[in-house]
Amino acid sequence: MKLVVILTTVVLVSAVPKPPRLGFRNIYKNPIKTLHPDVKTPRIIGGHEVTPHSIPYSAFLELYSGNDGWYCGGSLISENYVVTSAHCTYSTQSPVEATIILGAHRPFDLEDSQVELVSTEITIHENYDNEEIVNDIAVIKLPTPVEFNNYIDPIALPSFSDADNDYENALVTASGWGLTDGHGTTVSEVLNFVQLTVISNLDCQTYFGTLESSILCTSGLQNSGVCNGDGGGPLVTDQVLIGIVSFTVPYCLDGYPSAFTRVTSFLDWLGENTDVIIE
Repeated sequence: MKLVVILTTVVLVSAVPKPPRLGFRNIYKNPIKTLHPDVKTPRIIGGHEVTPHSIPYSAFLELYSGNDGWYCGGSLISENYVVTSAHCTYSTQSPVEATIILGAHRPFDLEDSQVELVSTEITIHENYDNEEIVNDIAVIKLPTPVEFNNYIDPIALPSFSDADNDYENALVTASGWGLTDGHGTTVSEVLNFVQLTVISNLDCQTYFGTLESSILCTSGLQNSGVCNGDGGGPLVTDQVLIGIVSFTVPYCLDGYPSAFTRVTSFLDWLGENTDVIIE
């Protein structure tokens, strides 16, 4: 049975009828480089189902604003905070309410491992730009501290000594419940993962144009990358969170890079806006 913890301060917000079908909150950049004309169809993202509950920091997010709702991902970084992307929590209309499901492998099933919480206490980076897609990071404060166990456990953040590490050529892992087909309409029923390789920003710029140094890219070769519904999810190496899913090209086409918020660029901000002690 799920343990449901709800903030008393959001009772009136929660009373608003939820949309019957949730969409995706993803941001795309149209590439400046066109690949070989044979690349015409959406790729099947080259991932695999994870061993259930082997990524215990994964957070499945349902976000609502007025009559609109969408799915995203996130990462548990302490007993009180989940980090995600700003584009997942941004709204120009009414305030956003987040339903956070921790300890899930199949978030649409009633797994005994799951803990579900609801919060409206969301902090978006003050310099987030929805058009340029920069400073794409946000944190959600949980209404009550979550207890760690075999199914729910936080991911470590980089240390300040890692601030100059660009992670170029590093083998990294992205995970999420996003689409496995760029033309799909529903998120995955199970948590998937894919192994990727970090490329230099110089290489990434040949596809997207000038990029801020606070963006990290992975290669889109070998049918691998992130897609709709993965937004806000984790990019990890050596059990350290180094990226947050930010954007890709429309339909998640094969051959194009995936872009992530570079966590090392926001260590000060995370230290100021969460309870995580960064050394």
